[in-house]
Amino acid sequence: KPYWDFNQDIFELWGREGLELSRMHMDKLYALCQAHRIRLHLAIYPWIEHIVSGRTDSRYVRYWEDYAREKNINVINLFPEFMNTGAPDTVVAACFIPRDIHWNQNGHRLIADRLYRYWREINADTAAL
Repeated sequence: KPYWDFNQDIFELWGREGLELSRMHMDKLYALCQAHRIRLHLAIYPWIEHIVSGRTDSRYVRYWEDYAREKNINVINLFPEFMNTGAPDTVVAACFIPRDIHWNQNGHRLIADRLYRYWREINADTAAL
């Protein structure tokens, strides 16, 4: 459970090290993409606890948005896709496998639709150049 995102004590025990490890691996991916001239895009999505609590701003979001700004990476924030579609319990039931943290078919469709719109937006911007 992502309690490190909600609780400073738990963050100090586990979350800080987890973010540092995540950053180390993201830095490696970023370097690989740079070496091969591949544009990296970063997606941020809510966990069930974010949806249930209604929290759209969190340490997790701020951390990766800051990272993306630092590296000049486009961010796809998927929080609105889940947070603005209905009551939290209804969204969780509709988009997640029961008693699991993973998306079900509806959750994957929600993300696929958003990614499709995202790619169309950035390609339209590129075509206009």
